[in-house]
Amino acid sequence: MSGVLSGRGAFITGAASGIGAACARLFATEGAEVVVADLPSSQGLAYSVVADIAAAGGVAHWVECDVTSIQQTRIAFADANDLVGDISVVVTSAGVATMPGVSHHMSLLKMDPEHWNHVLAVNLTGTLTTTQVAAAQMIDRGISGSIVTLSSFAAKRPTRGVYSVSKAAVWMLTRALAEELSPQGIRVNALGPGIIDTPMLGDAADIGVDEWKQSQVGRISMRRIGDPLDVAEAALFLASNQSKYITGAIVPVDGGLTSTFAGG
Repeated sequence: MSGVLSGRGAFITGAASGIGAACARLFATEGAEVVVADLPSSQGLAYSVVADIAAAGGVAHWVECDVTSIQQTRIAFADANDLVGDISVVVTSAGVATMPGVSHHMSLLKMDPEHWNHVLAVNLTGTLTTTQVAAAQMIDRGISGSIVTLSSFAAKRPTRGVYSVSKAAVWMLTRALAEELSPQGIRVNALGPGIIDTPMLGDAADIGVDEWKQSQVGRISMRRIGDPLDVAEAALFLASNQSKYITGAIVPVDGGLTSTFAGG
């Protein structure tokens, strides 16, 4: 590894599993001291990620973080600063496809307000909350940083109801934040993952998960489902100085799915 994040503190939400966990593991191998931030209910998974990083020779810590609460996010960031010092890399990976107890895509016309509010609270407001807290601390400490948000292929294809709405909003939020924070030396970019093999993938399937995966492979130009590491490697590029002249972008990580099915 090249150590492109050597000496930098990285705060990753939703890092107990899926894309967030892949980012945490990869960033640690590249020299970052990583803070694995996730809900208290994910503590066991988070500790597993921290242990994996330590076993590989890296440094990681776990903090509780509910991104729907700005107060809890502030506390999590303060704890992270105590653990690793200055944080200059943030990945807002916390996200949901549905509300708890709903295991499938739901029509907007049949959706309860609670379902709508929950998905937006985590995916959209949680991204804003995390960025507000992170940017305030970077500015206060005079840090030039990089914030990587998680949008989606679904942001450009209106087939997943409230999830598509939330991820399209994250895309525009990212662009607006990039405009506001560029003068402060803080870059903000979004990733647009396609069909990635994470625990959330089951929430997209209205049939068996394996059967659904097979039904989707033919739509992907590269003819395979993505791996969380595919997304983590793109996040690493945006987090590092290798992308120092990029801000306000959305980078598809989808094997060509957006290019073929969602207008590029």
